[in-house]
Amino acid sequence: MNNIRAIGLTVALLMSAGSVAAAPNYSHSGGAYVAAPNYGHSGGTYVAAPNYGHSGGTYVAQPNHGRSSGSYVGADYGKYKMSVDDSSDRYEDANFRAFLGYQLNRYFAIEGGLSSMTLENQLGNVADLTGMDISLLTMLPITSKFSAYAKLGYWDWTVDQPLIVDGVYYDGFGDTDMLYGIGLEYKVSTRFKFRLDATRYDAGDAEIDTLSGSIAYSF
Repeated sequence: MNNIRAIGLTVALLMSAGSVAAAPNYSHSGGAYVAAPNYGHSGGTYVAAPNYGHSGGTYVAQPNHGRSSGSYVGADYGKYKMSVDDSSDRYEDANFRAFLGYQLNRYFAIEGGLSSMTLENQLGNVADLTGMDISLLTMLPITSKFSAYAKLGYWDWTVDQPLIVDGVYYDGFGDTDMLYGIGLEYKVSTRFKFRLDATRYDAGDAEIDTLSGSIAYSF
């Protein structure tokens, strides 16, 4: 009888040990965890597996803020007004600019451009004012698609009009001056965006104010 009791007690202890090993382990060191079976073990033991933000096969959608960095190219067209120091004369005409830039992040971009301003009203359409510029743009996101910006930079401008100064013949004249401006930008999609831009260009004794609209493509 004692032998039968000993065998029964041994069997009971073995069954109890097997049930404890098969129980799921819900312990974790931080975050939400769910029990997951370890199918590579024949003993039926379980290990804790992290729950990465989904339950029942449903994943949590993450917000998409669009492209925050990358290159872009575009063109703008508008009008300019030119005023000269110590003169009450004002000139107005059309301006065109093509530009290439790189968006560093949501808040900063570097941009370079080539511009052409007709001088028909000033010089009888015998010359154009052309320039090459580079500037830093500081962006202020207002919504996920709408932003304001300010820019500061330099441009190298030239007027290709022949002239003679003190008996010396020149093909044209020009200089390097500052530019600064503000604008609004609206992202139509992750690739296309529209701008409304107001920029002042210093040009020697003259100041040139431009107001233009542009379209840009990101790639």
